[in-house]
Amino acid sequence: MAAEAQMYAQAYRASPAGAYMAKRGLGQVAERFGIGYVSEPAPGHERIKGWLSIPYLRPAGPDYTTTIRFRCIEDHDCKDFGHGKYFGLPGVKPHLFNTQALIGESSYVAICEGEMDVLAAEACGIPAVGVAGVSGWREHFRPAFFGYETVYLFADGDDAGQGLEFADKVAAQLSNAKVIPFSGHDVNSLLLAEGPESVRAKIGLS
Repeated sequence: MAAEAQMYAQAYRASPAGAYMAKRGLGQVAERFGIGYVSEPAPGHERIKGWLSIPYLRPAGPDYTTTIRFRCIEDHDCKDFGHGKYFGLPGVKPHLFNTQALIGESSYVAICEGEMDVLAAEACGIPAVGVAGVSGWREHFRPAFFGYETVYLFADGDDAGQGLEFADKVAAQLSNAKVIPFSGHDVNSLLLAEGPESVRAKIGLS
């Protein structure tokens, strides 16, 4: 899996993925996270040719990759084309994204719903980890957040209220948690609309 992640990362620079990430304001952090592009699919990945690859790297380095998730970057409604926005490898259980943030010297950390919001938070100088969707949280993740002064739960401002549902679910399991609603936005869209200062202000950083 690490070899596949590195192969896709090598294809990133000269691919449509670079322009896609730049459009989202994440170009400066993409390569740090090993973001890649499925130009030549590995066996079993044929259906996601042309997709963005998002490796779950471990702090030990790129040779230690837990899994890879993939995101469609076409400008279309994915449902109309018979697929979801994301694709995860079959049989892989949920993992935390960006566990590197958990070994840094910080009194706080943020938890985001989704990898792109993690990249957006990190682009704003906020250490963050991600959970792949509302159903991706697992109770055994809890100990990783013990000892922090504050764990900020970034709640997407979606119409269905799933962002707050996710944040409240996790907050109920962490005594040091603080829910931060993003009204009408998620972390990435607020970064694009108002800049990193607005994201940082959400948790009282100047």
